[in-house]
Amino acid sequence: MKFFINSVVASILALALITTISGCTKSGTCLHGRYRNGESGALCAGQDLVLSENQISSRETAANAGDLESAKLLVLHFRAMKDEQSAQKWLNRAGQLGNKHAEAQHADYLATQASSRTEGIERLMRAALQQNAMAAYFLMSAYTKGNYGLPIDNDHAVFWGEIMKKNEKYNSSVPGVVSNDP
Repeated sequence: MKFFINSVVASILALALITTISGCTKSGTCLHGRYRNGESGALCAGQDLVLSENQISSRETAANAGDLESAKLLVLHFRAMKDEQSAQKWLNRAGQLGNKHAEAQHADYLATQASSRTEGIERLMRAALQQNAMAAYFLMSAYTKGNYGLPIDNDHAVFWGEIMKKNEKYNSSVPGVVSNDP
Protein backbone atom coordinates (compact mmCIF):
# COMPACT_ATOMS: atom_id res chain seq x y z
CA MET A 1 0.00 0.00 0.00
CA LYS A 2 2.84 2.42 0.88
CA PHE A 3 4.50 1.67 -2.47
CA PHE A 4 1.25 2.42 -4.31
CA ILE A 5 0.79 5.72 -2.46
CA ASN A 6 4.42 6.70 -3.10
CA SER A 7 4.00 5.86 -6.79
CA VAL A 8 0.87 7.99 -7.04
CA VAL A 9 2.57 10.91 -5.29
CA ALA A 10 5.61 10.55 -7.54
CA SER A 11 3.40 10.58 -10.63
CA ILE A 12 1.55 13.68 -9.49
CA LEU A 13 4.78 15.50 -8.66
CA ALA A 14 6.37 14.47 -11.96
CA LEU A 15 3.35 15.79 -13.87
CA ALA A 16 3.53 19.06 -11.93
CA LEU A 17 7.25 19.32 -12.71
CA ILE A 18 6.72 18.76 -16.44
CA THR A 19 3.98 21.37 -16.45
CA THR A 20 6.05 23.88 -14.51
CA ILE A 21 9.27 23.49 -16.44
CA SER A 22 7.58 23.44 -19.85
CA GLY A 23 5.57 26.57 -19.13
CA CYS A 24 2.23 24.94 -20.00
CA THR A 25 -0.69 25.96 -17.85
CA LYS A 26 -4.25 24.76 -17.41
CA SER A 27 -5.31 27.40 -19.92
CA GLY A 28 -3.19 25.72 -22.61
CA THR A 29 -0.51 28.40 -22.91
CA CYS A 30 2.74 26.97 -24.24
CA LEU A 31 6.19 28.31 -25.00
CA HIS A 32 7.27 28.79 -28.61
CA GLY A 33 10.41 27.72 -30.41
CA ARG A 34 11.83 25.27 -32.94
CA TYR A 35 11.61 21.52 -32.47
CA ARG A 36 14.42 19.08 -33.10
CA ASN A 37 12.90 18.28 -36.52
CA GLY A 38 13.24 21.96 -37.49
CA GLU A 39 9.56 22.89 -37.37
CA SER A 40 8.45 25.93 -35.41
CA GLY A 41 5.57 25.72 -33.01
CA ALA A 42 4.35 25.66 -29.45
CA LEU A 43 6.21 23.69 -26.81
CA CYS A 44 4.05 21.64 -24.48
CA ALA A 45 4.94 19.00 -21.89
CA GLY A 46 7.02 16.11 -23.18
CA GLN A 47 8.29 17.76 -26.37
CA ASP A 48 11.87 18.74 -27.18
CA LEU A 49 12.92 22.30 -27.95
CA VAL A 50 16.01 23.29 -29.88
CA LEU A 51 17.03 26.94 -29.87
CA SER A 52 19.30 28.70 -32.35
CA GLU A 53 22.63 30.14 -31.16
CA ASN A 54 21.10 33.64 -31.21
CA GLN A 55 18.10 32.45 -29.18
CA ILE A 56 20.39 30.71 -26.68
CA SER A 57 22.47 33.86 -26.28
CA SER A 58 19.47 36.14 -25.78
CA ARG A 59 17.81 33.66 -23.37
CA GLU A 60 21.01 33.31 -21.34
CA THR A 61 21.27 37.10 -21.05
CA ALA A 62 17.60 37.32 -20.03
CA ALA A 63 17.87 34.45 -17.52
CA ASN A 64 20.96 35.98 -15.94
CA ALA A 65 19.01 39.25 -15.66
CA GLY A 66 16.20 37.46 -13.79
CA ASP A 67 13.83 36.13 -16.48
CA LEU A 68 12.48 32.81 -15.17
CA GLU A 69 10.83 31.76 -18.45
CA SER A 70 14.18 32.07 -20.25
CA ALA A 71 15.86 29.87 -17.63
CA LYS A 72 13.13 27.24 -18.07
CA LEU A 73 13.47 27.36 -21.86
CA LEU A 74 17.23 26.85 -21.56
CA VAL A 75 16.66 23.78 -19.35
CA LEU A 76 14.42 22.29 -22.04
CA HIS A 77 16.85 23.14 -24.83
CA PHE A 78 19.89 21.63 -23.14
CA ARG A 79 17.98 18.52 -22.12
CA ALA A 80 16.84 18.08 -25.73
CA MET A 81 20.50 18.37 -26.73
CA LYS A 82 21.45 15.76 -24.05
CA ASP A 83 23.66 18.33 -22.26
CA GLU A 84 22.64 17.67 -18.66
CA GLN A 85 25.43 19.77 -17.15
CA SER A 86 24.19 22.90 -18.96
CA ALA A 87 20.57 21.97 -18.21
CA GLN A 88 21.43 21.77 -14.50
CA LYS A 89 23.07 25.19 -14.62
CA TRP A 90 19.80 26.73 -15.84
CA LEU A 91 17.68 24.53 -13.57
CA ASN A 92 19.68 25.94 -10.66
CA ARG A 93 19.06 29.46 -12.00
CA ALA A 94 15.31 28.78 -12.28
CA GLY A 95 15.39 27.65 -8.64
CA GLN A 96 17.23 30.82 -7.64
CA LEU A 97 14.51 32.80 -9.43
CA GLY A 98 11.83 31.18 -7.27
CA ASN A 99 10.69 28.02 -9.08
CA LYS A 100 10.27 25.49 -6.25
CA HIS A 101 10.17 22.48 -8.57
CA ALA A 102 13.41 23.51 -10.28
CA GLU A 103 15.04 24.11 -6.89
CA ALA A 104 14.12 20.59 -5.71
CA GLN A 105 15.01 18.92 -9.00
CA HIS A 106 18.46 20.54 -9.08
CA ALA A 107 19.12 19.58 -5.45
CA ASP A 108 18.05 16.00 -6.30
CA TYR A 109 20.54 15.97 -9.19
CA LEU A 110 23.33 17.22 -6.89
CA ALA A 111 22.48 14.54 -4.33
CA THR A 112 22.87 11.81 -6.95
CA GLN A 113 26.41 12.95 -7.81
CA ALA A 114 29.19 11.66 -5.54
CA SER A 115 31.07 14.98 -5.72
CA SER A 116 28.07 17.06 -4.60
CA ARG A 117 26.01 14.55 -2.59
CA THR A 118 26.25 16.38 0.74
CA GLU A 119 25.40 19.75 -0.83
CA GLY A 120 22.41 18.22 -2.63
CA ILE A 121 21.02 16.60 0.51
CA GLU A 122 21.50 19.82 2.48
CA ARG A 123 19.70 21.81 -0.24
CA LEU A 124 16.83 19.32 -0.23
CA MET A 125 16.50 19.53 3.54
CA ARG A 126 16.63 23.33 3.54
CA ALA A 127 14.06 23.55 0.74
CA ALA A 128 11.75 20.99 2.38
CA LEU A 129 11.82 22.94 5.62
CA GLN A 130 10.88 26.07 3.63
CA GLN A 131 7.58 24.64 2.31
CA ASN A 132 8.94 22.81 -0.76
CA ALA A 133 6.80 19.66 -1.02
CA MET A 134 8.83 18.17 -3.88
CA ALA A 135 12.07 18.43 -1.88
CA ALA A 136 10.38 16.70 1.05
CA TYR A 137 9.15 13.98 -1.33
CA PHE A 138 12.70 13.39 -2.62
CA LEU A 139 13.94 13.01 0.97
CA MET A 140 11.06 10.72 1.94
CA SER A 141 11.81 8.57 -1.09
CA ALA A 142 15.55 8.57 -0.36
CA TYR A 143 15.03 7.25 3.17
CA THR A 144 12.50 4.70 1.89
CA LYS A 145 14.77 3.36 -0.87
CA GLY A 146 18.26 4.20 0.37
CA ASN A 147 18.93 6.78 -2.35
CA TYR A 148 21.82 9.29 -2.20
CA GLY A 149 23.80 6.82 -0.11
CA LEU A 150 21.42 7.35 2.81
CA PRO A 151 20.41 4.35 4.90
CA ILE A 152 16.89 3.00 4.63
CA ASP A 153 15.27 4.57 7.67
CA ASN A 154 11.52 4.37 8.16
CA ASP A 155 11.48 7.03 10.91
CA HIS A 156 13.21 9.57 8.66
CA ALA A 157 10.98 8.59 5.72
CA VAL A 158 7.86 9.17 7.83
CA PHE A 159 9.26 12.50 9.10
CA TRP A 160 9.86 13.82 5.56
CA GLY A 161 6.52 12.39 4.43
CA GLU A 162 4.78 14.43 7.13
CA ILE A 163 6.73 17.52 6.09
CA MET A 164 5.66 16.87 2.50
CA LYS A 165 1.99 16.66 3.51
CA LYS A 166 2.29 19.85 5.56
CA ASN A 167 4.00 21.62 2.65
CA GLU A 168 1.31 20.47 0.23
CA LYS A 169 -1.34 21.96 2.54
CA TYR A 170 0.68 25.17 2.88
CA ASN A 171 1.25 25.43 -0.86
CA SER A 172 -2.42 24.82 -1.66
CA SER A 173 -3.48 27.53 0.80
CA VAL A 174 -1.29 30.22 -0.77
CA PRO A 175 -2.76 31.53 -4.04
CA GLY A 176 -0.55 30.75 -7.02
CA VAL A 177 2.11 28.69 -5.26
CA VAL A 178 1.15 25.33 -6.77
CA SER A 179 -0.79 26.14 -9.92
CA ASN A 180 1.35 29.09 -10.93
CA ASP A 181 4.65 28.20 -9.29
CA PRO A 182 7.16 30.44 -11.11
